[in-house]
Amino acid sequence: MTLPLRFGLFPYLNVQPLVFGLASEPCWELVVDLPSRIADRFRNGELDVAMVPSFDAATIDAIILDSICIASDGPVESVILRHRVALDRIETLAIDEASRTSAALAKILIHRATGRMPQCTTFSPRDEGVPDADAFVVIGDAAFAVTQEGFEDLDLGEEWRRQNAIPFVFALLAARRDAGAGISDQLAQAIQRGLDAVPDIARSYP
Repeated sequence: MTLPLRFGLFPYLNVQPLVFGLASEPCWELVVDLPSRIADRFRNGELDVAMVPSFDAATIDAIILDSICIASDGPVESVILRHRVALDRIETLAIDEASRTSAALAKILIHRATGRMPQCTTFSPRDEGVPDADAFVVIGDAAFAVTQEGFEDLDLGEEWRRQNAIPFVFALLAARRDAGAGISDQLAQAIQRGLDAVPDIARSYP
């Protein structure tokens, strides 16, 4: 495998320790993009290793690494369904364009409550206003900023835990089968460097 390896990561705060830990390593070329785009780029062969939404992980030909994942065992605060009607009355749903797994999770929870799938549209919470819908999903750092008057928040990590009594995995690390050996050890070292730098990362973040 030709070096550097192309590594796809998300632009969110919870991934920054890994970004920090890998940034000083010349064997990695970091590609930071929205989860949905990282999944597409990995599937298209543009990346060697990537954080991929768990919704995509089941359908890609790749090795799933056990080093790191993004998961919650209860409230996560950055994966939110904002709704202006009760869950069992939601008919229309706007989905953050960045989302794959959280979009699927919202649809599952709405289907359980209503017995039907909502009509869905996508939007960019970073570039557009919130569309006219009964509910919308917003993820990542935007979940702290994109709000709408008259809407209530449902934390999807918390709701999944409440309904199923198990944690929820939002994203996994995947590697192409020819990406080479020793990746897990390298990642373990990188995440430790990042965790050691968490105070500095937090202070540098808006």
